[in-house]
Amino acid sequence: MAGIPATGHRVRAVGVEQCEVTFEVPLYAAPYAAVCAVALRRIDTIVSRPV
Repeated sequence: MAGIPATGHRVRAVGVEQCEVTFEVPLYAAPYAAVCAVALRRIDTIVSRPV
């Protein structure tokens, strides 16, 4: 948007029932990394629940 990089994310399968989550945060938005860390812990909690 207007040539300014934004935050982003990717999820990539790396095996059976395994994935890699990547958050992209430009340097000027570094404090947002704390939000991403919380989100990653929540995602891990959700996907780790027994089915």
